[in-house]
Amino acid sequence: MSKPRILVVEDDPVVADDICACLAALNYEVVGPAYDAEAARTLCTAQGFDLALLDIHLRAHGEGILLAAHIRKSCPVPVIFLTASGDDATLAKAREVRPEHYLLKPFNAAQLKAALRIVLFNHRCPDIDLTRRKQLERFNRLLPEALSARETDVVLLLLEGLSNAEVADRLCISLHTVKSHVKRIFHKTGLQSRSQLISRLNSL
Repeated sequence: MSKPRILVVEDDPVVADDICACLAALNYEVVGPAYDAEAARTLCTAQGFDLALLDIHLRAHGEGILLAAHIRKSCPVPVIFLTASGDDATLAKAREVRPEHYLLKPFNAAQLKAALRIVLFNHRCPDIDLTRRKQLERFNRLLPEALSARETDVVLLLLEGLSNAEVADRLCISLHTVKSHVKRIFHKTGLQSRSQLISRLNSL
């Protein structure tokens, strides 16, 4: 299996060298380092990578946040912000691009190692149930009449590919009750099949 490739964007060359050395010791392949957003954008275009380590404050205050937004659009990979700023204003701006992690400087090799492993694992092996529940939450807000908690449970099991009988067994309810829930789900959503339901949720 190839080494994960980590983009490093840090405007302090000494700090950048330390991060790159730490990554190499942890058996990651370094892309960069880039010392400003322009160089980082060039690397985004020219090289593939699996995760971006971004200093928030590059030449301009908050420039790393704009860079993260660019990365989200051009090569959707997880982002970890590196910064000495833990103030509310910086945190609020950083949240807008939904970084996977936020490391406050100074951090040590153990903290960086833990952050990288957790973020890369979550990116490669997402929690499907959590993802489905979030999709259903968004879907529910679009419906004239939201799905009930039990109907949501039924939908999640249908999305796993379970039959009505298997859903009934898993939820300890009768097959007739499951069929009633399914009928009600399709009525509320205006859909007619499981495939339509899956397609609709995946579009959110």
